[in-house]
Amino acid sequence: MLPEKAGVFARRLKVWRHVLAALALSAAFFPEAGAVGRAIRPSPVWESDGIGDPWLWPEDDDDAFLPPGKGEYERAMREGDAHLAAGRYREAEGAYRKALSAAGYADDAAAKRKLDEAVEKREAELREREEALRKREAAVAEEEKKRKEKEELAAAAAQSRPETLQLALPGGAPLEFRLIPAGTFLMGSPASEAERDDNEVQHEVTLTKAFYMGIYEVTQAQWRAVMGNNPSRFKGDRRPVESVSWEDATAFCRKASELTGRKLRLPTEAEWEYACRAGTRTVFNTGDTINTDQAN
Repeated sequence: MLPEKAGVFARRLKVWRHVLAALALSAAFFPEAGAVGRAIRPSPVWESDGIGDPWLWPEDDDDAFLPPGKGEYERAMREGDAHLAAGRYREAEGAYRKALSAAGYADDAAAKRKLDEAVEKREAELREREEALRKREAAVAEEEKKRKEKEELAAAAAQSRPETLQLALPGGAPLEFRLIPAGTFLMGSPASEAERDDNEVQHEVTLTKAFYMGIYEVTQAQWRAVMGNNPSRFKGDRRPVESVSWEDATAFCRKASELTGRKLRLPTEAEWEYACRAGTRTVFNTGDTINTDQAN
Protein backbone atom coordinates (compact mmCIF):
# COMPACT_ATOMS: atom_id res chain seq x y z
CA MET A 1 0.00 0.00 0.00
CA LEU A 2 2.79 2.53 0.88
CA PRO A 3 4.81 2.08 -2.37
CA GLU A 4 1.65 2.51 -4.39
CA LYS A 5 0.72 5.73 -2.58
CA ALA A 6 4.27 6.96 -2.98
CA GLY A 7 4.07 6.36 -6.74
CA VAL A 8 0.80 8.29 -6.99
CA PHE A 9 2.30 11.18 -5.04
CA ALA A 10 5.38 11.25 -7.27
CA ARG A 11 3.22 11.39 -10.40
CA ARG A 12 1.20 14.25 -8.98
CA LEU A 13 4.36 16.21 -8.18
CA LYS A 14 5.59 15.66 -11.70
CA VAL A 15 2.31 16.89 -13.16
CA TRP A 16 2.18 20.00 -11.02
CA ARG A 17 5.87 20.74 -11.76
CA HIS A 18 4.95 20.98 -15.44
CA VAL A 19 1.82 22.99 -14.64
CA LEU A 20 3.86 25.53 -12.68
CA ALA A 21 6.43 25.67 -15.46
CA ALA A 22 3.66 26.37 -17.96
CA LEU A 23 2.24 29.09 -15.74
CA ALA A 24 5.63 30.73 -15.40
CA LEU A 25 6.16 30.55 -19.17
CA SER A 26 2.73 32.05 -19.81
CA ALA A 27 3.44 34.87 -17.38
CA ALA A 28 6.70 35.61 -19.15
CA PHE A 29 5.06 35.82 -22.61
CA PHE A 30 1.81 37.45 -21.46
CA PRO A 31 2.67 39.89 -18.62
CA GLU A 32 -0.63 41.69 -19.25
CA ALA A 33 -2.43 38.74 -17.69
CA GLY A 34 -1.48 40.15 -14.27
CA ALA A 35 -0.37 37.96 -11.43
CA VAL A 36 0.89 34.52 -12.34
CA GLY A 37 -2.01 32.16 -13.01
CA ARG A 38 -4.77 34.74 -12.44
CA ALA A 39 -6.62 33.98 -15.70
CA ILE A 40 -4.92 30.73 -16.57
CA ARG A 41 -6.40 27.30 -15.67
CA PRO A 42 -4.11 24.22 -15.54
CA SER A 43 -4.41 21.84 -18.49
CA PRO A 44 -3.24 18.25 -19.01
CA VAL A 45 0.45 18.08 -19.85
CA TRP A 46 1.83 16.00 -22.66
CA GLU A 47 5.23 14.53 -22.29
CA SER A 48 7.13 11.92 -24.28
CA ASP A 49 8.25 8.84 -22.42
CA GLY A 50 11.27 8.53 -24.72
CA ILE A 51 9.79 5.99 -27.10
CA GLY A 52 7.23 8.15 -28.81
CA ASP A 53 4.09 7.41 -26.66
CA PRO A 54 2.49 10.47 -25.09
CA TRP A 55 1.84 10.49 -21.34
CA LEU A 56 -1.51 11.88 -20.16
CA TRP A 57 -2.79 13.18 -16.87
CA PRO A 58 -2.59 10.08 -14.64
CA GLU A 59 -5.86 8.32 -13.73
CA ASP A 60 -6.39 8.08 -9.98
CA ASP A 61 -9.18 6.31 -8.06
CA ASP A 62 -8.60 8.49 -5.02
CA ASP A 63 -11.28 11.11 -4.22
CA ALA A 64 -8.70 13.86 -3.65
CA PHE A 65 -9.13 15.39 -7.13
CA LEU A 66 -12.95 14.95 -7.36
CA PRO A 67 -15.06 18.12 -7.52
CA PRO A 68 -16.75 19.19 -4.27
CA GLY A 69 -19.52 16.69 -3.32
CA LYS A 70 -18.63 14.22 -6.09
CA GLY A 71 -17.21 11.61 -3.74
CA GLU A 72 -20.14 11.85 -1.36
CA TYR A 73 -22.54 11.66 -4.31
CA GLU A 74 -20.96 8.54 -5.78
CA ARG A 75 -20.76 6.77 -2.43
CA ALA A 76 -24.41 7.55 -1.72
CA MET A 77 -25.43 6.33 -5.19
CA ARG A 78 -23.54 3.05 -4.72
CA GLU A 79 -25.11 2.61 -1.31
CA GLY A 80 -28.58 3.30 -2.73
CA ASP A 81 -28.08 0.83 -5.59
CA ALA A 82 -27.04 -1.88 -3.11
CA HIS A 83 -30.11 -1.26 -0.91
CA LEU A 84 -32.40 -1.16 -3.93
CA ALA A 85 -31.09 -4.48 -5.27
CA ALA A 86 -31.57 -6.08 -1.84
CA GLY A 87 -35.15 -4.85 -1.54
CA ARG A 88 -34.39 -2.40 1.26
CA TYR A 89 -36.40 0.40 -0.33
CA ARG A 90 -36.56 2.74 2.67
CA GLU A 91 -32.75 2.63 3.04
CA ALA A 92 -32.34 3.12 -0.72
CA GLU A 93 -34.60 6.17 -0.58
CA GLY A 94 -32.47 7.68 2.17
CA ALA A 95 -29.24 7.05 0.25
CA TYR A 96 -30.55 8.67 -2.94
CA ARG A 97 -31.77 11.69 -0.99
CA LYS A 98 -28.29 11.93 0.48
CA ALA A 99 -26.84 11.85 -3.05
CA LEU A 100 -29.13 14.70 -4.13
CA SER A 101 -28.08 16.73 -1.10
CA ALA A 102 -24.41 16.52 -2.09
CA ALA A 103 -22.95 19.87 -3.25
CA GLY A 104 -23.98 20.65 -6.82
CA TYR A 105 -26.18 17.54 -7.34
CA ALA A 106 -29.61 18.77 -6.26
CA ASP A 107 -30.90 18.47 -9.86
CA ASP A 108 -29.13 15.23 -10.81
CA ALA A 109 -31.46 13.25 -13.09
CA ALA A 110 -29.99 9.84 -12.32
CA ALA A 111 -30.34 10.27 -8.57
CA LYS A 112 -33.89 11.60 -8.97
CA ARG A 113 -34.84 8.65 -11.17
CA LYS A 114 -33.41 6.16 -8.69
CA LEU A 115 -35.12 8.00 -5.82
CA ASP A 116 -38.48 7.81 -7.58
CA GLU A 117 -37.94 4.10 -8.18
CA ALA A 118 -37.11 3.46 -4.52
CA VAL A 119 -40.12 5.45 -3.31
CA GLU A 120 -42.43 3.68 -5.76
CA LYS A 121 -41.23 0.23 -4.69
CA ARG A 122 -41.43 1.11 -1.01
CA GLU A 123 -44.99 2.36 -1.42
CA ALA A 124 -45.89 -0.78 -3.39
CA GLU A 125 -44.42 -2.93 -0.62
CA LEU A 126 -46.43 -1.01 1.98
CA ARG A 127 -49.60 -1.47 -0.07
CA GLU A 128 -48.95 -5.22 -0.27
CA ARG A 129 -48.43 -5.42 3.49
CA GLU A 130 -51.58 -3.42 4.18
CA GLU A 131 -53.57 -5.64 1.82
CA ALA A 132 -52.22 -8.81 3.47
CA LEU A 133 -53.06 -7.39 6.90
CA ARG A 134 -56.55 -6.45 5.74
CA LYS A 135 -57.17 -9.96 4.39
CA ARG A 136 -55.85 -11.54 7.58
CA GLU A 137 -58.08 -9.33 9.73
CA ALA A 138 -61.05 -10.11 7.49
CA ALA A 139 -60.36 -13.85 7.80
CA VAL A 140 -60.13 -13.60 11.59
CA ALA A 141 -63.38 -11.62 11.71
CA GLU A 142 -65.08 -14.20 9.49
CA GLU A 143 -63.90 -17.05 11.71
CA GLU A 144 -65.14 -15.22 14.79
CA LYS A 145 -68.49 -14.63 13.10
CA LYS A 146 -68.82 -18.33 12.22
CA ARG A 147 -67.86 -19.33 15.74
CA LYS A 148 -70.52 -17.10 17.26
CA GLU A 149 -73.11 -18.38 14.81
CA LYS A 150 -72.28 -21.97 15.79
CA GLU A 151 -72.54 -21.11 19.46
CA GLU A 152 -75.90 -19.43 18.92
CA LEU A 153 -77.18 -22.40 16.92
CA ALA A 154 -75.93 -24.80 19.58
CA ALA A 155 -77.55 -22.75 22.32
CA ALA A 156 -80.84 -22.64 20.41
CA ALA A 157 -80.70 -26.36 19.76
CA ALA A 158 -79.91 -27.03 23.41
CA GLN A 159 -82.92 -24.98 24.51
CA SER A 160 -85.19 -27.01 22.27
CA ARG A 161 -83.93 -30.31 23.73
CA PRO A 162 -85.23 -31.81 26.95
CA GLU A 163 -82.82 -31.72 29.88
CA THR A 164 -83.27 -35.44 30.52
CA LEU A 165 -83.80 -38.36 28.17
CA GLN A 166 -84.77 -42.00 28.75
CA LEU A 167 -84.17 -44.87 26.35
CA ALA A 168 -86.15 -48.03 27.04
CA LEU A 169 -84.41 -51.41 27.02
CA PRO A 170 -86.16 -54.76 26.56
CA GLY A 171 -86.76 -56.43 29.89
CA GLY A 172 -84.58 -54.01 31.87
CA ALA A 173 -84.41 -50.55 33.43
CA PRO A 174 -84.21 -47.68 30.92
CA LEU A 175 -80.98 -45.81 30.24
CA GLU A 176 -81.21 -42.27 31.67
CA PHE A 177 -79.31 -39.34 30.15
CA ARG A 178 -78.85 -35.65 30.97
CA LEU A 179 -78.15 -32.88 28.47
CA ILE A 180 -74.66 -31.39 28.80
CA PRO A 181 -74.51 -27.92 27.20
CA ALA A 182 -71.62 -26.79 24.98
CA GLY A 183 -68.92 -24.75 26.68
CA THR A 184 -65.26 -24.17 27.50
CA PHE A 185 -63.31 -25.54 30.45
CA LEU A 186 -59.77 -25.97 31.74
CA MET A 187 -58.82 -29.59 31.16
CA GLY A 188 -56.06 -31.30 33.16
CA SER A 189 -54.78 -30.63 36.67
CA PRO A 190 -52.39 -28.10 38.24
CA ALA A 191 -48.80 -29.16 38.86
CA SER A 192 -49.38 -28.81 42.60
CA GLU A 193 -52.11 -31.49 42.67
CA ALA A 194 -51.14 -34.70 44.46
CA GLU A 195 -50.91 -37.98 42.54
CA ARG A 196 -51.32 -36.30 39.15
CA ASP A 197 -49.81 -37.79 35.98
CA ASP A 198 -47.36 -35.99 33.69
CA ASN A 199 -49.90 -35.98 30.84
CA GLU A 200 -52.39 -33.87 32.80
CA VAL A 201 -51.01 -30.50 31.68
CA GLN A 202 -53.76 -27.92 31.96
CA HIS A 203 -55.13 -26.52 28.70
CA GLU A 204 -58.34 -24.86 27.57
CA VAL A 205 -60.84 -27.03 25.66
CA THR A 206 -64.03 -25.90 23.96
CA LEU A 207 -66.92 -28.30 23.24
CA THR A 208 -68.95 -26.70 20.47
CA LYS A 209 -71.92 -29.06 20.61
CA ALA A 210 -74.20 -30.13 23.45
CA PHE A 211 -74.52 -33.85 24.11
CA TYR A 212 -76.39 -36.32 26.31
CA MET A 213 -74.46 -38.35 28.86
CA GLY A 214 -75.61 -41.22 31.06
CA ILE A 215 -76.51 -40.08 34.57
CA TYR A 216 -75.55 -43.40 36.16
CA GLU A 217 -73.15 -46.21 35.37
CA VAL A 218 -74.60 -49.01 33.28
CA THR A 219 -76.13 -51.52 35.71
CA GLN A 220 -75.84 -55.28 35.48
CA ALA A 221 -79.55 -55.52 34.64
CA GLN A 222 -79.13 -53.06 31.73
CA TRP A 223 -76.07 -54.92 30.50
CA ARG A 224 -77.89 -58.23 30.55
CA ALA A 225 -80.87 -56.70 28.72
CA VAL A 226 -78.60 -55.63 25.87
CA MET A 227 -75.80 -58.20 25.80
CA GLY A 228 -77.61 -61.25 27.17
CA ASN A 229 -74.93 -61.96 29.81
CA ASN A 230 -73.47 -60.60 33.02
CA PRO A 231 -69.66 -60.82 33.36
CA SER A 232 -69.61 -59.01 36.74
CA ARG A 233 -67.95 -60.63 39.72
CA PHE A 234 -69.98 -58.78 42.36
CA LYS A 235 -73.51 -59.71 41.33
CA GLY A 236 -76.51 -57.44 41.72
CA ASP A 237 -78.97 -56.07 39.16
CA ARG A 238 -78.66 -52.51 40.44
CA ARG A 239 -74.91 -52.66 40.84
CA PRO A 240 -72.69 -51.23 38.05
CA VAL A 241 -71.41 -53.78 35.59
CA GLU A 242 -67.67 -54.56 35.92
CA SER A 243 -65.05 -56.95 34.58
CA VAL A 244 -65.63 -55.59 31.05
CA SER A 245 -63.09 -54.21 28.59
CA TRP A 246 -63.18 -51.16 26.33
CA GLU A 247 -64.08 -53.47 23.44
CA ASP A 248 -66.96 -54.88 25.49
CA ALA A 249 -68.24 -51.39 26.29
CA THR A 250 -68.05 -50.40 22.61
CA ALA A 251 -70.01 -53.51 21.65
CA PHE A 252 -72.64 -52.60 24.27
CA CYS A 253 -73.07 -49.13 22.73
CA ARG A 254 -73.41 -50.60 19.26
CA LYS A 255 -76.10 -53.11 20.28
CA ALA A 256 -77.94 -50.54 22.41
CA SER A 257 -78.03 -48.20 19.38
CA GLU A 258 -79.67 -50.96 17.34
CA LEU A 259 -82.26 -51.60 20.06
CA THR A 260 -83.17 -47.96 20.77
CA GLY A 261 -82.76 -46.38 17.34
CA ARG A 262 -80.48 -43.71 18.85
CA LYS A 263 -76.74 -43.49 18.23
CA LEU A 264 -74.88 -44.31 21.44
CA ARG A 265 -71.11 -44.19 21.98
CA LEU A 266 -68.56 -43.86 24.75
CA PRO A 267 -67.75 -40.23 25.69
CA THR A 268 -64.43 -38.73 24.72
CA GLU A 269 -61.94 -37.95 27.47
CA ALA A 270 -62.73 -34.22 27.15
CA GLU A 271 -66.50 -34.82 27.29
CA TRP A 272 -66.17 -37.06 30.33
CA GLU A 273 -63.97 -34.60 32.29
CA TYR A 274 -66.14 -31.64 31.29
CA ALA A 275 -69.27 -33.37 32.55
CA CYS A 276 -67.60 -34.65 35.74
CA ARG A 277 -66.15 -31.28 36.66
CA ALA A 278 -69.57 -29.67 36.33
CA GLY A 279 -68.05 -26.19 36.07
CA THR A 280 -65.55 -26.62 38.94
CA ARG A 281 -61.74 -26.42 38.94
CA THR A 282 -61.10 -28.37 42.12
CA VAL A 283 -59.73 -31.90 42.44
CA PHE A 284 -63.30 -33.27 42.70
CA ASN A 285 -66.57 -31.65 41.73
CA THR A 286 -67.32 -31.57 45.48
CA GLY A 287 -64.07 -29.72 46.30
CA ASP A 288 -60.49 -30.76 46.95
CA THR A 289 -61.63 -33.72 49.06
CA ILE A 290 -64.39 -36.32 48.84
CA ASN A 291 -65.90 -38.76 51.36
CA THR A 292 -67.54 -42.14 50.91
CA ASP A 293 -71.07 -40.74 51.01
CA GLN A 294 -70.26 -38.29 48.20
CA ALA A 295 -68.47 -40.93 46.17
CA ASN A 296 -71.37 -43.43 46.43
